[in-house]
Amino acid sequence: MSSLKLNWDPGERVDRRLAQGALLAAVLSGATLLFVVLTGEALDGVAILLLPAIPLLAAGQIRAISILIARQAPRRPGLAGMFQSGLTTRAILGGLRPAWAAAVFLVFLLGWLGAMTGFADVTGGNPQTGPAGCPYQLNDHGSVTCVSKATYERARAGGEQITAGVLLGFFAMHFGVIESEILRRRKSAADDEYAQPETGLPG
Repeated sequence: MSSLKLNWDPGERVDRRLAQGALLAAVLSGATLLFVVLTGEALDGVAILLLPAIPLLAAGQIRAISILIARQAPRRPGLAGMFQSGLTTRAILGGLRPAWAAAVFLVFLLGWLGAMTGFADVTGGNPQTGPAGCPYQLNDHGSVTCVSKATYERARAGGEQITAGVLLGFFAMHFGVIESEILRRRKSAADDEYAQPETGLPG
């Protein structure tokens, strides 16, 4: 069976826009996550940011995957190849300076941790509003439970914390992978230019 092929290379200009968009989205996601964690409250109106975030997330994911597939080392034949990891930390973010690469991984881990800790507040179900007799509800796969306003607000905050954490992790990694590709290509082009022999005739 042939290996997965995905070759989307839009060029440095588009890569630069994707990296900038991912960085901005990571900052906004991180700010939302920090607000929810520190206050324990949901940030009203932040859901509108999902409208531009979803297509940016999809484009960044496709581009990052295509970059990583292109960097993947060929697998050794036989049993050894089954246990061989095709990607290393250097292959994923190798074009970045070590401090930047470490920062990207740290932000990714913080996003993952933020999302995981948010699940504790949504175990009872998704928050929703109801009639006057039961204005605050949690819906757990069709099973509706009336709860206090405080429990309802915690569930709202937990759901927002999960979303912000997941987005932060993805956008941070998208920025790191795409930015590292831009830097790798610039370095490769500079090395090629430096290595070219002079063709001019002596005067």
